[in-house]
Amino acid sequence: MDTAKPNLGEIIGATIITPDIEETIKPYIEIFEYHVISNSIISDQLADLWNTKAHLKSESKIIAPKNRTYPWIRFIQAIEIADYKAMTSYGWHSLEINVQSVNEIPNKLANSNLKIIGEPHQLGMSKSIRAMQVIGYAKEVLYLTEIPNDGSVNHLPIAENFIDKIFIVPLGTSNMDETREWYLKNFPNIKRGLEARDIKMPLISNALAIDPNTKCSICTIRLPNKSSIEIDDYPDAASKRDFLPNSLPPGVSIVSFEVDSLDKVKVPFISEKSVIMDSPYSNSRVGVIRGSASEIIELVERK
Repeated sequence: MDTAKPNLGEIIGATIITPDIEETIKPYIEIFEYHVISNSIISDQLADLWNTKAHLKSESKIIAPKNRTYPWIRFIQAIEIADYKAMTSYGWHSLEINVQSVNEIPNKLANSNLKIIGEPHQLGMSKSIRAMQVIGYAKEVLYLTEIPNDGSVNHLPIAENFIDKIFIVPLGTSNMDETREWYLKNFPNIKRGLEARDIKMPLISNALAIDPNTKCSICTIRLPNKSSIEIDDYPDAASKRDFLPNSLPPGVSIVSFEVDSLDKVKVPFISEKSVIMDSPYSNSRVGVIRGSASEIIELVERK
């Protein structure tokens, strides 16, 4: 392993912009039993770090799973991009959260603003893995996945809460192989995971309004602490994600990871690295880079 390059750590959080924070977080608090760990405004430090002057002084709330402080989800009040459609553009496109019982979730969502876009179903990698997908008020897509406690997928975490934590961050790209190699090259501690080529991905086909028989490819990269990055090779109908000037992109805007050393990062930072006092960084040094699919990657240096 190349010790001159940084070690990428586990997923510690994700950021989503929304036109209405209270409406967006309501089902997370009432149904998922997440709790608010920070209620603040976007500081000059953060606005400078992200190059997003438009978000300066915007309201922000950070929530985390029951009995946990991370992986957190940060929501930022922002102008809605009306024509944004989830899962049609490159970048972070959803969050995958492990749960204890997928079959019990639909009834709990009946009167919420989380709308089911994929009913509970079996996944191919294990007969006992079940998953469903929902979309929230901020057009954020969540994969809710039940991991079996039967030893068949030991690289995935078992949920400790009814709705537990982010453990996979899916990424849409125009070239799966190129994107995977970008991560492996820049963070040599991480490992190749699963790979499946020429498979149907109904959610993506439906979002893009293309032939449901369209074939796509998918792979994963394994991170520490049983977390992963999923890389989805999007069909040609996908495009770059539009966003407002000096603002974060809609949907899942940022994914935050732990890193052992910012000084070892070879990819250019989009702004100056900085010690961030705001929650949830606790005076950690933070830097922001963009990946090969234009995804925003926030790196929080381990203390």
